[in-house]
Amino acid sequence: MIILFVNNNKLSESYHFDKWNDIKKMISLKNKLRNYCKKREIWWCKLGKNVGIEQGGKGINFSRPVLIIKVFNKDMFWGLPISSHNRSKKKDLMKYYYELVDMKLVGFVCLSQPRVFDSRRLERKITKINYKKFFVIKKLLKRLI
Repeated sequence: MIILFVNNNKLSESYHFDKWNDIKKMISLKNKLRNYCKKREIWWCKLGKNVGIEQGGKGINFSRPVLIIKVFNKDMFWGLPISSHNRSKKKDLMKYYYELVDMKLVGFVCLSQPRVFDSRRLERKITKINYKKFFVIKKLLKRLI
């Protein structure tokens, strides 16, 4: 008799990747139903199940708030994911996060993880931040680059 031990964490990880792949297939079929975003807006965005320390989505849709930094065209934009965890309390991580407090959202902008997104990943708009906060975030982002 052969007994096979399965690491539950690996099985769970594989299951989440499979679920994300199903959602990603549906996103790619969403040709004409695009959401149009503008810079300074924060949207729920389907980030997916990512690898290692990459910022991924949460919940059944693998979604997370994302701050729109630059819109290149109707199909793609550059954004920064927003986390609910305060990692800025650690001195060595402070420069990688910006605490964002808004009427509709409290979170931490992940300055170290900018990426290009397809606009089909957008779900719904949450809010729009003011120019002053946006200017500070862009300045901090430029400092990292």
